Amino acid sequence: MFDTSEWDGEGLHPTLIEVDRPVLVDGLQAFFGAGGALMTGVPLGIRTAGFRVDPWMPARQRLWLRVRDGSWLGGLELEGRSSNGYSRIPMQLWLPPTAFVLPSQHWH
Repeated sequence: MFDTSEWDGEGLHPTLIEVDRPVLVDGLQAFFGAGGALMTGVPLGIRTAGFRVDPWMPARQRLWLRVRDGSWLGGLELEGRSSNGYSRIPMQLWLPPTAFVLPSQHWH
C-alpha cells in the first residue's frame, strides 16, 4: 500500500485523491520498452525466470497525485511475475494517465 500519511493533499485544490479500481497497464510504455526486444542471445534461464513485460498488465489504481504543472500521476499496484510464473514481486508504480486504461476502455 502507498503510505500517504506525510502528504497534505487537502485544500482548495486537492493534490491527492484516493481511488480503488482495476486498470490495465501498457507494459511497453510503463517499462520504457523493456520486454520488447528480440531475445536472440539471451540465456534460457533469464528468458524463463526474468520479469515478464506484457503489452497489457492487470493492476490496481490506488491514487491520483497532482503534479505542480497541473498534470496527474496514477499510483498503481502491480504484481510483477517471472515468465515461468514461479516468482512474484509487488510493485508500486507512478505512471501518467497515458500509460494505463480502464478495462472497459481496452480494445482486444
